[in-house]
Parts: sequence; structure tokens; C-alpha cells
Amino acid sequence: MNIFHLSTLAKVRFLLLTTHTLFLSVFFLTDVEWYYFLLTFLSYVVIGKIGGEVGFHRLFAHRSFKTTKFKERLLLILGSLNFVGSSLSWCGVHRVHHRTADTDKDPHSPYFNKLWKVWLIIWKPFIVSPKNISDLIRDKWHLFIHQHYFKLSYMIIIFLGVIDYKLLLFAIIIPSVIQFHVGAYLIDIVCHKYGYRNYDIQDKSKNNILVNILTGGSGLHNNHHARPGSPYFNHKPGEFDLPGLVIKHFLIKHET
Repeated sequence: MNIFHLSTLAKVRFLLLTTHTLFLSVFFLTDVEWYYFLLTFLSYVVIGKIGGEVGFHRLFAHRSFKTTKFKERLLLILGSLNFVGSSLSWCGVHRVHHRTADTDKDPHSPYFNKLWKVWLIIWKPFIVSPKNISDLIRDKWHLFIHQHYFKLSYMIIIFLGVIDYKLLLFAIIIPSVIQFHVGAYLIDIVCHKYGYRNYDIQDKSKNNILVNILTGGSGLHNNHHARPGSPYFNHKPGEFDLPGLVIKHFLIKHET
């Protein structure tokens, strides 16, 4: 069984095509109040950075910290609103990436794929075994959302679109599109080609200062690849990691 087979990848691409098409409709709107842009920024922080980076990436993909069940469920829901696939498929691909980083078996290495194909998730066929995400499959919330992910995604899009089209665009669509391009281009491509290295490890991951500023802490990629089990990416003075601060002060559950 391949948890992220070609049909799933095709559905993710179609969902991304949907969100990007809706994103383009923003340019045809008139009389957009200023607070919608504030809403987009706040939604990007909550959905993209907290749901995506903290939830899908650091908690679910790497199990780098423990939190309460309520907060874990909340992170799962927020991360799912990025519309880049379920937690099972996303984390499965990411775990394969870490095991095979910058080799010909890496699903999205910029060294073995054309950059535009990495960016648009037109990847070579690969296998994500259920064994690699058995911890997530055992959780009924993760499994349920995975089984119904695309139906739920389109239900949310249609429901919010009917209620308030601007709310859909500025609270969900724009933040999800931004988060996709941050992850696909700035992290997967730039942070594997340009920057500095604190650790001389086998892959070609880099820390990129500009990407780290733009993403609020996700650009310390060499640090992350060197210690993927750490919830904190800042390993030296001057390195900033906003998601790590959120984890430290609001989410992490210390063992007693």
C-alpha cells in the first residue's frame, strides 16, 4: 500500500489549481476594506506557521515535542486548511525526504529534479509505506481526515464562499497559497542550494538568512536537518525561530 500514490498527488495538484484560481480572483475585486489584509496576515500566522510549520512539520512529521490532545487536534485542523494534502500524505512525503535528502530517491530534491517541477510538485514516482507513518494512522482523527480530505476541503471552500466570498479569499485561500509557495520554493529549493551551514551533514541543506526572515524561522534548514527531532531550529546566537518560541511558551507539554 502506498499512502501517497499518484492519484493522491493528482488530487493535491487539482486542489492547488482550485486555490490558485480563486487567488487570482482577488485582482478583480473592488472596495476591499483594509482589515481584510490584516485578516490575511493573521490567518497566515495561524494556519500557515502554527498549523503548517508547528503542527504538520514539527509535531506530526518529526514528533519533536508533546502537547495536549486538544492542542494536537487543533493543530491538525489548522494544518489541514493549508490545502496541501492530509497530515498522513504530507508527513509521509516529508519523512521520505529526510531519509533520502538530496539523493535520487528524494521526492523533491532540486539536484535531481527540474526546479519548476519541484515547485509545482511534479515529482518522480515514489513510495510512502504505511509503516513510515504508523503512529499517525493509529490516530482516528488523522485517519478520518485523510480518508475524507478532499471532500472536506471542497466543502469548506464552498461553504465559506457562499457565506462570504471575501472571507474565503482573505482568511483561507490567500494564506494557503502563500504557505504553499513558501514551502515549495523557499524551503525545498532555496534552502537546499543557497546559504550557510552550521553542520557538515550528508545532504546539502542550508540555513538561509533571507528565507528565515521571510518565514519567521523556517529558513534554518541545515540546523533542522542536522537535528530533525528538535522543536527548535535556532542553534546559534542571532538565529531567530518564531515557531520555536510558540512551541516553547504555548504548546510544549513537559514530562512530570
